[in-house]
Amino acid sequence: FEGVYRKHPPSNEDMERVAIKMEYEDTPIHTLKHEATLLQYLYQMGCRSTPPIYWYGLHDGLITMIIPWYEMSLEQYMISFRPSPVMIRDTMIAMIDILETIHTHYVIHRDIKPQNFMIRQLRPPTATDNRIDIVLIDFGLASVYMDGDHHIPCQTDKTTLIGSPKFASIHIHRGIEPSRRDDLISVGYIGYLLSCGHVPWEQRRV
Repeated sequence: FEGVYRKHPPSNEDMERVAIKMEYEDTPIHTLKHEATLLQYLYQMGCRSTPPIYWYGLHDGLITMIIPWYEMSLEQYMISFRPSPVMIRDTMIAMIDILETIHTHYVIHRDIKPQNFMIRQLRPPTATDNRIDIVLIDFGLASVYMDGDHHIPCQTDKTTLIGSPKFASIHIHRGIEPSRRDDLISVGYIGYLLSCGHVPWEQRRV
């Protein structure tokens, strides 16, 4: 849901649009609590390319998390402004930088796709400035790859696919546990999509 956060009700200048994510309290799997835990951890570790949490708790029987509202996803932005090769290059670098940050803190996203990169400040590109400020969202499927000082063992017999099939790596389709490698491969697929308008395995209308 979209909402408004008012720091000081009498002043319209202190109003901010927010995104409100909700989950039933009796749902079998609490992905929202898991997501809130990881986002709070990353923010405490200094990560500013993931959303801060404004509020998390129980509201009217629903588990609720409030984060900033982002106007447009990377997918929508690229459709609107038709990226140049330079913009695609700079966007790829920005995505890799974000992954390097979360991987440094032992978190893998496991659902990298254009819809999960949001534009922090919406503005059209110019002839002299192609940079866009992006944020990685939706950590409901994210996980950690370290247990203390030990790397969590990699499973190779997974029977369920984690993430979005269109952007999941071939390793995940073969039943191998998602890893940092697969986050990066998914970014490579996004780069192909931005450059060519589709990925090779995508069904297209004739």
